[in-house]
Amino acid sequence: MRRKLRKSRIANQAKRKVRAMRADLNAWQKDMRGTMGDIGEATREARDAVGGAMERFENWGQDNLPGVADAVKSQPFRACAISLGAGALIGALLLR
Repeated sequence: MRRKLRKSRIANQAKRKVRAMRADLNAWQKDMRGTMGDIGEATREARDAVGGAMERFENWGQDNLPGVADAVKSQPFRACAISLGAGALIGALLLR
């Protein structure tokens, strides 16, 4: 009889623990859904911001391309030296 009571108590404790774990898992799933929604929203905002910046940069490049082309044609060695220096500077910054 004592064994049955003890087994029953152990079974009840196990059931309570399983219920608590399920409740914790459900709460975690709810939190993760909210987090994923927030990440999706932040991604959309970042994509929109980058898209606008890229469009402005593209327009700026198209507007300034003829002037740069003329400068390279008139002073090709200076243009090469400037681009080599800029490449070395960017490379040094990226290696840090």
